[in-house]
This record gives sequence, structure tokens and C-alpha cells, in this order.
Amino acid sequence: MPGQGAAHPQDDTIVSVDFADFQPALFAATVMNAFDRPWCIAGGWAIDLWLGRLTRAHSGVVVAVFRDDQIALRDFLHNWNFAIPVQHDGKSMLRALPRADRQMLMPPVHSLHGESAHSRRVMFALEERDSVDWLYRRDRRIRWPVDQWTVRGAFGVPALAPHLALLLKSTQPRDRDTLDFRSALPQLDPELRAWLSDAITLAAAGHPWLGAITAPGR
Repeated sequence: MPGQGAAHPQDDTIVSVDFADFQPALFAATVMNAFDRPWCIAGGWAIDLWLGRLTRAHSGVVVAVFRDDQIALRDFLHNWNFAIPVQHDGKSMLRALPRADRQMLMPPVHSLHGESAHSRRVMFALEERDSVDWLYRRDRRIRWPVDQWTVRGAFGVPALAPHLALLLKSTQPRDRDTLDFRSALPQLDPELRAWLSDAITLAAAGHPWLGAITAPGR
């Protein structure tokens, strides 16, 4: 699926921003500032950074990096502890990774949970790419130019492009994902709405968000 251009809300949506509201996301951005590989804030914070306003409470911060940069990330945050989600007796839990472990994490592992020496936590999403495109991990027919996978959010923080964030949130959407969808949809450019509609249709025909995306005047 080809790219359709940059994604930004109207300029007046980021005129007034409360610095304090964005502290958790700004902490993560400060941590990642010197990391020399591609990264961005993802999840619900990506939507709020793009909109330039806080739309809801957030329980944590997600930073997206590419899977092939995960060792570089752990080297960069060498004094952090990392863990991965695992299933044990039907329950989800975290398994610590030894700092000396250099093994690349492969699917179905899609995230790293990091904790700093001061007990600050960040979840790192491991995104997929090839030499040209960002790839939707659930259906690699869905792709977007890798040089357009982020947008410049409030305070200049790189954020996951909103149509990509919403695509990721469309899988078994929780209440907070639906809130993010309702906040972002009116600000999406028509061509990006069309891309999102096509992507969700390809991945999950009959998805409940499709009617809202294609509704005229929304």
C-alpha cells in the first residue's frame, strides 16, 4: 500500500500546549534523544503529541524502535533492566533478560519492557521494516514508506504517524483505543483516512471503525 504524504493536524491544534501534561512522554523523549537509530513515541501519547493536547489519561509510555535496532537500544540503555512478556499457566508475566544476553528477539515477541535505575518504566515496541517500508506486523501486505513513519509532534518530539498508530490500535480495540480513534479521526487528512480504511479492510474486514472512517462529513 503506497504512501500518501505527511500526516499533520491543522496548525492551530498545537498553539497551546501544557508542558506539565506531557511529562511522561517528554521523559521518554529525553531518554531517547541521543539514540542514533530511528525511534518515536507510539501508542496513545503519539496521538496526543500529534494533536498537541492531552485527550485522556495515560497509564504508560510506549517508544517504537525497529526490531533490527533492539541490540543497539539495549547497548544505549546499558544501565536499564529489560524484560519480555511471556505466558505462564495462562497468565501474562514479564521475564527478565540478562544484560549479557545478545540474542535478537523475534516474533511473537513484539515488545521490550525497560526500567531505569530510578524505576522509571518505558515499553519499547519492536516495529518491522524492510529497506523501503514500515510493515504492519499482522499483515505485511500493509506498508508505509519508512521515511514517513513519524511526524513532528508537540515540543518537536517524534511521534508515530497517526494513521499507523490507529492501525495498530484497531486490533482488538480497548476503550482507550476507541477514545484515541475518536480524537484523531476528525483531524486525519482525507487521503490518510482512505489509506487507514483500506488497511483495516485488508486486515479485518467488517471492523467496527470502518463505518466512522468512511462516513461523509466525519
